Amino acid sequence: MLEYYSFELDDWQDNDWLVEVLKLFLDEEREVELNCWNDEIDAINLAIDLGFRVIEIQQFLIRLSGTTGMLDLNKIVSLKSFVHTTEEDEEENLLPFFSLCIKDEIFIEHYAKENYVYKKAKFDLAVDILNRHNVEFH
Repeated sequence: MLEYYSFELDDWQDNDWLVEVLKLFLDEEREVELNCWNDEIDAINLAIDLGFRVIEIQQFLIRLSGTTGMLDLNKIVSLKSFVHTTEEDEEENLLPFFSLCIKDEIFIEHYAKENYVYKKAKFDLAVDILNRHNVEFH
């Protein structure tokens, strides 16, 4: 099992920091897995448009596979369906995908609210980016 360093978001103003953090992990071609709830049609269509392929359809979740070369960050963060509505309230999300995993590098979960980085040096760079953007995290 890989050792990881994590941060969870408390508050943020925008998702510009997320693009900067993701760029830290795009330096070479790696496997990527995206997970979307099966009712998140816009996110699923975006993933397919980017070239990801469906690898599994579960009762509530769709898993898609691709590579870092397919991650067009501008398209991903420009998707406007970042609001997830539940019976209780509306929740703003930073990422259109429930989770994004770049193999052996970073695992982003709960629409980028929980983040696990597998290399200390890249974790430290990510924390610097969060601090620069005044993102509250723990």
